[in-house]
Amino acid sequence: EGGARTRRAIFFLGAERAERTTTIGGGGGRGQTMSSGTITQHALVNDRYEVQRTLGTGSFGSVYLVADIVDGRRTLALKVERKDARYKEQLRGEYRTYVAMGQRRIDDDGGGRPPHPNLGSAFWFGSYGNRNIMVMELFGASAEDRFQALRRCVSHGTSLWLVLQMLRGIRAMHERYFLHRDVKPHNFVMSTTGPPRLVLVDMGLAKRYRTSKLDHIECRTGRSITGTV
Repeated sequence: EGGARTRRAIFFLGAERAERTTTIGGGGGRGQTMSSGTITQHALVNDRYEVQRTLGTGSFGSVYLVADIVDGRRTLALKVERKDARYKEQLRGEYRTYVAMGQRRIDDDGGGRPPHPNLGSAFWFGSYGNRNIMVMELFGASAEDRFQALRRCVSHGTSLWLVLQMLRGIRAMHERYFLHRDVKPHNFVMSTTGPPRLVLVDMGLAKRYRTSKLDHIECRTGRSITGTV
């Protein structure tokens, strides 16, 4: 049964892992330390993360592929948010959520429980020029993208695997007293390392629903809609 689940997972993951290993930019020489806020190829962020290429661009910023020159050129993602964007503190809030949930990755043994495999994780947050920057784990395509690529047709076994993976991520957030508030197929992405898994990411709208004393937060009315409608 375990082998069958793995085959279903790999089928849904498709060629994501192969694409990732063949499209990583070349090492090249160490770039100039990024100080002016300009992000260019081989720019060095925090004296550690070397920019390789652009992965995508949206209305509030961009995502770049970076190599960790301290840890054997491990590939990660660098998420950039312009400070003049409409939700300028969303990226900072996302990083704080990762930290509060124990999803901040550190090099040494920092104690505590390890990061949950079905939740995204962050490595570093900082600012350069007019941009906020977060370095996070690198993932493949979203569940929505893979579903469309497969012409919206998957087996019952694959569907069950996807549902279980999604529920594990949501449950992990709830066990850490957080609500995601934007759960949708686009925010579940494919792993590119380790066992096949689906990972819940994009915590910019997440909110803690219990206080430090574990009391439930008060209900408030008259608030605007949060999430995707």
